[in-house]
Amino acid sequence: MKIFVTRESVRTKAVRPSGPGGHMADRRSMKIQMWALVEKLPLTEAHKKMVRKNLAHRINKKDELEVMCEAERSQEENRDTALELMNTLIADAIKVKKPRIPTEPPRNVKDEGVRQRELRYTKKKERKTSKAETRPNMGKLKNLVG
Repeated sequence: MKIFVTRESVRTKAVRPSGPGGHMADRRSMKIQMWALVEKLPLTEAHKKMVRKNLAHRINKKDELEVMCEAERSQEENRDTALELMNTLIADAIKVKKPRIPTEPPRNVKDEGVRQRELRYTKKKERKTSKAETRPNMGKLKNLVG
């Protein structure tokens, strides 16, 4: 994994974690929030544009990429994990994805579709015949009553 962001180039803040309390969570600021300016990342302009597009939901109005981590009970471990996460996110965002080449569906998928349609057809046909058998003939009833 290539390192894009170092500890010196990010702004960090330690806060209390969310979720249920407990002795450790109530007293210690273990959760790490980390921000890195996209403009100052060591990337080309094209890569910065890709980062902004692919990670738009993680970039705030100040053009900062934001990451949070509260997985560990140690502030130091959470800081390292957040830094790794930020580098991984950037690496995945600038990776050029191969275009998908549409292919023909396999034969067994087509056969399964045909089989499902035949099953639906037979079920509906059975319902129609069973309804006709259970429905009383109104002409015979009128003759009996009338």
